[in-house]
Amino acid sequence: MADKFQVSGVEDEAAHPLNMLSLLERVAGIIDEVQACQQRMEERQLELESNVKTIQAEVLKLAKDHTTTSSTVEKLLEKTRRVGATIKDVRVRLEKQNLRVKKVETTQEELLTKNKFRVVIYQLHPGPRGGMAGQSGNDTCSSSKTPELVEKSPATRQLQHILHTAYVVGGGKVPGLAGDGCQSGMAGAGAPNHRVY
Repeated sequence: MADKFQVSGVEDEAAHPLNMLSLLERVAGIIDEVQACQQRMEERQLELESNVKTIQAEVLKLAKDHTTTSSTVEKLLEKTRRVGATIKDVRVRLEKQNLRVKKVETTQEELLTKNKFRVVIYQLHPGPRGGMAGQSGNDTCSSSKTPELVEKSPATRQLQHILHTAYVVGGGKVPGLAGDGCQSGMAGAGAPNHRVY
């Protein structure tokens, strides 16, 4: 029996270092796995840090853009307010102008109904000496009293019919021809043909 105990003790002493080596190998493998996992975690952490930095930079850019856009929006709002004020002023002015135009139209209609204007066209025929009928050598009229001659075309030159300017008068009286030398001369040589419109 003593021999059996001695053999089992020797076997236990020989198996003990083998067990220790296997345990150490397992521990070394576990440590290697832990180190690999740690390296992976460090790499991921670095990637996350870089991503966070890029996100921070983008956030700063967005903040700057937001400030610039807010300032531009405020400027646009101020401009729109100014434009609205100017539009209101223009509307008020246009309303006042429309009222004035209506008043002017009413006054014009009243004047047209009160005063009836007639247009008198005088046409003088040539005299015996190639002069104008109603003008002799002794008749002298001022430029303000003699009507202005208007020559229209060569046909009127050949026919020697001269169309004088139209006078807008009221009551059928021609200004500058009542009671002066020109009217007497024209009446003596022959009264001019006139048309009243």
